[in-house]
Amino acid sequence: MRTVHVPLALLTLLALLIPCIAPAEQEEVGLDKYKVAGEAIILPAVDDDASAITFSPETSSLFVALNNPPTLIELEMDGKVKRTVKLQGFQDTEGVAWIEGQTFAVIEERRRNLVLVEIGPQTESVSYQKVLKFLVEPQPSENRGIEGIASDSDGKRLFIVKEKEPRKLYEVELPTEAGELEIDIPWDLEKTSHGMKDVAGLFFHAATSHLLILSDQSKCIVECTLDGEEVARLKLTAGSAGLTADIGQPEGITMDDKGNLYICSEPNLIYIFKK
Repeated sequence: MRTVHVPLALLTLLALLIPCIAPAEQEEVGLDKYKVAGEAIILPAVDDDASAITFSPETSSLFVALNNPPTLIELEMDGKVKRTVKLQGFQDTEGVAWIEGQTFAVIEERRRNLVLVEIGPQTESVSYQKVLKFLVEPQPSENRGIEGIASDSDGKRLFIVKEKEPRKLYEVELPTEAGELEIDIPWDLEKTSHGMKDVAGLFFHAATSHLLILSDQSKCIVECTLDGEEVARLKLTAGSAGLTADIGQPEGITMDDKGNLYICSEPNLIYIFKK
């Protein structure tokens, strides 16, 4: 076999070039490029209390949580209702996140519980007596409790936010059996809130491992690293991102597998943002 000798200078040059041509990880979501795509979608047969939204790639559909009465509504991507799932025995359901397969996490604000539910193709109702539930926040806080939830890309880690007084961000490993949650605090959201008066919802962006944190009172989305560093923000007020009026009460946030951004707004609206 003939041996080929490559000059040292050429090897050095290749070593310098290879990192440049390798695909780079996405550094930020690009919130500044998002514009609202037309008018808000009015949720049919919903008068009030659209509190959270999540996207399921398993079914290519959206799920919206209502807190009164506790309900999940599955939607086509254009907002048409596919079905309604009753959450029997649940209370004040303010957050929802798809985890994996048919598993979803639901947040009860006043009870301060994380609840794991299975929503199969034929599910019409879920009984509170038959689900796993975990206490997240030990201190009662009336209507200022845990408000939003997001799942990481592997479905093994959850992020949960407490609305205010004080604002909090929790990180928990997905539990697989009954017991106490192991809770970490990525950063002190009360001290480093980036000007958000409250926190209403959040979404984990897999390509960047960043959190998109939604504030109702401050009318914005703040993109943060998991160390709490602000990367970018999107205002949800008139004149920003193509909006002609403020989003009234933004409560939930999610993204689909095409990178489109969805905001759920009480009482019964969904806004879609696209790049």
